[in-house]
Amino acid sequence: AVLAGLGIWSDSRNFRLKRISGRFHKPLFRNTAYAYEFNENDNHLNVNILHGDTLLAEYQCDLDSWRQQDKSKNDSNDVTEFTPLSLARHKPEPPCFTDHHTYSIDTSKLDRFETLYNLSTRQLPATQLATILWSSYCVGMLWPGHQALYSSFSMDFADEASSSPSLSFDKITADSDERYGLTTIQGSAKGLAYFKIEAFARPEPVCHTLSSIETVIKPMPALTGKTALITGASRGFGSVLARALLAAGGNVILNYRSDTEEIDELLQSDYRSRVLLMKGSASESETYTRNANSIQQQFGTIDLLVSNASPAIAPASSRQMSPQEFSSFVQLSVALGYAPVFHLDDLLAENAVIVGISSVYADNIPKEFSHYVAAKWALEGMMHALAKEYPERQFVAARLPRMLTDQTNVNFDFETKSSAIDVAVALLNRLTKLDNETNSHTLGID
Repeated sequence: AVLAGLGIWSDSRNFRLKRISGRFHKPLFRNTAYAYEFNENDNHLNVNILHGDTLLAEYQCDLDSWRQQDKSKNDSNDVTEFTPLSLARHKPEPPCFTDHHTYSIDTSKLDRFETLYNLSTRQLPATQLATILWSSYCVGMLWPGHQALYSSFSMDFADEASSSPSLSFDKITADSDERYGLTTIQGSAKGLAYFKIEAFARPEPVCHTLSSIETVIKPMPALTGKTALITGASRGFGSVLARALLAAGGNVILNYRSDTEEIDELLQSDYRSRVLLMKGSASESETYTRNANSIQQQFGTIDLLVSNASPAIAPASSRQMSPQEFSSFVQLSVALGYAPVFHLDDLLAENAVIVGISSVYADNIPKEFSHYVAAKWALEGMMHALAKEYPERQFVAARLPRMLTDQTNVNFDFETKSSAIDVAVALLNRLTKLDNETNSHTLGID
């Protein structure tokens, strides 16, 4: 995000950073369009990164003019040995940095980098580019590593600009504040007078193993031998519910988009003969036509359909989300709930139960979730309307509480969250005791 801003602002001009510092106020996501605001005054530049009117990040630069040295006079071939990690570290423990800690740019990739960021080492000293890249590598791969949240940075560069694509650190220290999960890295290197980086270590990942689910859920006669299809079942609540159904004695068709450890665990478990994988987007017809025969051959009909899949959920104010983004979120949310009912109609048992996973937010509305609440109200309305068309089937809008999952496991969130396992148990119990006097239900799950 920082480098992209420098590329846009510089417009192929040469410059040298004397100092750069900034802070991230909220996360930035890939494949999302953001706006940059530039305020340049003499040799000082302020940059704001916004989504709508919401400030997500800001940084400031003190600049100086710079002309690339002749290749014969620079040290661009002075590349230190550096082998990057293939996977990010998982344990948020301070790494043992040494005085010989090094980092270098892979110069063979610079042409692609310039295409992506409109920025090159012909415009600014290579050491300065390497410093910014190293800070991202260090936070994301070394410490805190896995799922780190970059918070702030400050870098003061030496007066003598270096054209080396490598960093060799003179001093580097790492400290942590366990109260907030805040990590601090600071030191100096050749061409880099001083730097300080702050980042947050995410809490330990939420892990609901099959064995932990089995200790809570026992076979349920009402579900034994029944077949359920769950969309979005590779992680989070969908994954927990799928494994809970298996432990309760049911068969499960897991719809998912990407492979996960949870799916691998099921395929190696004693339940594998009662599992059918259905890979693909729950909103696309091809996902169902490609798997319909397999479903019919292995299980015959579907007794329980749970529309759990959802677009990525993030808070967004009305000023931050454009009308197109708002409508796209609602449209996809509804499509994920409607598509399985439409495409699997012939495979649904006559008395099948169709569940749309809603949220307690539909009743207790928070701010900055208007898109999410609109989507859930649309899903609930659809379930109640479909109940009029199919009186022989049961339609359920299940308002689930906020649960502790990988998505909600964040710093500085003091809201009480329910266990996904407990919610899965409560939902299954309620589904086996539906009031048959009506076929349209709204269930509040505690």
